[in-house]
Amino acid sequence: MRYIFGLILIFIIASCQEKTPDAYFKVSNEGNLPGKEIKIINQTIEGHFFKWEVLNYANYFIEEFSTKDLTYTPSKEGQYSITLKAYSKNKTKSDEYSKSLIVEADKGKVIFYRNFNYSACTSGDIFVTISPGNHEGSIYSSYNYVPNCTTTYGNYIKELESGEYSYTARHGYSSNCKKWSGNFTITKNGCYPILMAL
Repeated sequence: MRYIFGLILIFIIASCQEKTPDAYFKVSNEGNLPGKEIKIINQTIEGHFFKWEVLNYANYFIEEFSTKDLTYTPSKEGQYSITLKAYSKNKTKSDEYSKSLIVEADKGKVIFYRNFNYSACTSGDIFVTISPGNHEGSIYSSYNYVPNCTTTYGNYIKELESGEYSYTARHGYSSNCKKWSGNFTITKNGCYPILMAL
């Protein structure tokens, strides 16, 4: 009985002497993009055991990890909540720290427009297809200047993630009408104008 009481007393004393962890972490890399690793550095003081929880608000799915530091790759855009739970050596004391991250893809815009030149198919719209993604749109108005990406009337404007794309276009439905094809690059916050010259 005295032996058991002694063990309990030792445990109580050890628990009282244990320091409460001060949980904290920082995100080491700037810019949180879908499919790109996010490195999260654990800077907890007096922590011995750790548990991470990552909540994706898009589907309310929680992922758990038990490493000291965390390398996480978000699969899609949206808001994520990252929580670090830190425990003392005997796990009698704990602390936690949370931070929200916004994951966004770098995006820009492309605008397809037409001029006033005469064409054998002047009455037809121009139909555009962008790849990859198979995005489709049409152009039904003409401009004698280069419009910007806020000039929506009659143009085909598409917001896309940064990267390389190709396009095909045709004027009207007749096989005799003009066709176009080409490539373009989307950059962050950029506006890329493409003239469908008739």
